[in-house]
Amino acid sequence: PIKRKKEGEEKRMTQEEMLLEAAQT
Repeated sequence: PIKRKKEGEEKRMTQEEMLLEAAQT
């Protein structure tokens, strides 16, 4: 279960990073 939660968190971080990059651009 921890691995699944980590994968979901990583996916969320990726989306947040994309949003941050889009806002910075």
